[in-house]
Amino acid sequence: MARREWSQGVSAIKILHILGGHAGLVSGVETQTLTLVRKFDRQKYAFVIAYAPQGRLRGDFEAAGAKVMPFKTRSKIDLFAIHRLIKTIKVEGIRIACSHGPRVDLMTSIAAKHTGVRFVVDRQVDLSWYPYWGAVKKRLYRVADNYALTRADKVITPSEMGRQALLRDYRLPEAGVTVIRNGIDLNEFKIRDCRSDVEKQFGIPRDDPIVGIVAQLTEWKGHRYLLEGIPLVLKSVPRAKFLVVGGGDLMDQLKNLARDLGVSSSVIFTGYRSDVKELMGSFDLCVLCSIREGLPNAVIEAMAMGKAVVATDVGAARELVQDGNTGYVVPPRNPPALARAIVTLVKDKAKALSFGAGGRQFISKGFDIGSVVSQHENVFLRLACAGEDME
Repeated sequence: MARREWSQGVSAIKILHILGGHAGLVSGVETQTLTLVRKFDRQKYAFVIAYAPQGRLRGDFEAAGAKVMPFKTRSKIDLFAIHRLIKTIKVEGIRIACSHGPRVDLMTSIAAKHTGVRFVVDRQVDLSWYPYWGAVKKRLYRVADNYALTRADKVITPSEMGRQALLRDYRLPEAGVTVIRNGIDLNEFKIRDCRSDVEKQFGIPRDDPIVGIVAQLTEWKGHRYLLEGIPLVLKSVPRAKFLVVGGGDLMDQLKNLARDLGVSSSVIFTGYRSDVKELMGSFDLCVLCSIREGLPNAVIEAMAMGKAVVATDVGAARELVQDGNTGYVVPPRNPPALARAIVTLVKDKAKALSFGAGGRQFISKGFDIGSVVSQHENVFLRLACAGEDME
């Protein structure tokens, strides 16, 4: 089926994005959605964003031309939230509802079915195995996921790993699952040297290596394993500094762990920051130590900025990091392996630079935001025009 073309005089397609975010945190899903909204043609598309009442990116969405609807959920099946979605779809003239996260997928599927609009699921990661849930909760989430995913007109996932998991675990039709990589504006995330500014800001001596991580401070991002590996790094590279960028509920717990490990003087917790590009520009290398992932945006951004990466072997990390060529892939929950890889790259600057250059080249080929927007437009236009003649 050929892609349908836009005709003059046709009203903009209204899309409702439902984000299951947390008021105090900013997830990769939120930043990726914002990037897409900024880049879509406003004459062809209009957006309403259902978002946490105190979401940090509310102003950014509004500045991008989207209408933001405060949206708070108390559970995975919140009847009041479903009612709000149904009302919004009707009042705003929504044609496509796109849910971003297992917490909101089920509610969005019910609202879409009730109103007759097209329903898209953006599935970044499979939560069914989440290690901190009991068997009953896992089963309930799997049932809810199955209901939502099998009723979606299209499921979008950013990785081939995710696509295969969806086809296998939910028996979805192959045509119903599309891989669209997370996109990045290569002009924004480019090689830059922000070292001196960051040194002044945090009091880092000029020649101290900077190892950075950009991630929410949550259990599944695995910060504790990085902290537990830092004493091993410091034995070989005693002047190394670790910049932990991000906010979250585990801030105090992780600071206490750093103190107990005796590495507080080597670790800087920045909290939530809006200047991630500038901070990342100061890194000598970037670390991902998660125990669960989809296609990690922080790794894409670091590679686009020419940074070598040490990543745990979770999710689709291997679809980004070519072990031994653009970085190292190590087992999750393994502080010694993490430490060895970090030490290797800190000590061998030529290798780190070579890995970074290779990473930048790799990201520039398949992750440019222009191509990603075009792929999303194709999906949305096909769905919105189904049954209509817009030629």
